[in-house]
Amino acid sequence: MLCFVTFAQELFQLLQTDTLLPSDVTTTMALYIELAAGRLSTTDSATILSKLSRPSAGYIHFLDYLMYIPFFIKVHQTIIDNPLYDFTQMSATTSKEGNQGGNRK
Repeated sequence: MLCFVTFAQELFQLLQTDTLLPSDVTTTMALYIELAAGRLSTTDSATILSKLSRPSAGYIHFLDYLMYIPFFIKVHQTIIDNPLYDFTQMSATTSKEGNQGGNRK
C-alpha cells in the first residue's frame, strides 16, 4: 500500500508547477492541462475540476486527487502512450468513445 501512495504522490508532484503553494496542493490550471493532454473534452474537464477544486480557490488538494487516483492513472497512461497527440483536433466523439464502458444498462 505504501508503494501505491508513493506512486500517487509522484503523479501529483508532476502537476505542481507553483513553488509558492504547499506540497499537498496544486492549481486547477495544472490539472486542466493534464486532462486536456489526456484527451478529455473541455466540458468533461470542467466537470471534473468543479468536483475536485475548492470553491473558487483555484487549487486542488492531494487528498481530493487521491480519491480519483485510478482515473488519473488512466489519464496519465493515455499521455504516456501517445505524448505527441494533437488534442486541438479532438472531436466530441472522442470523449464519448472513452465513456462507452460506463453506459451499461
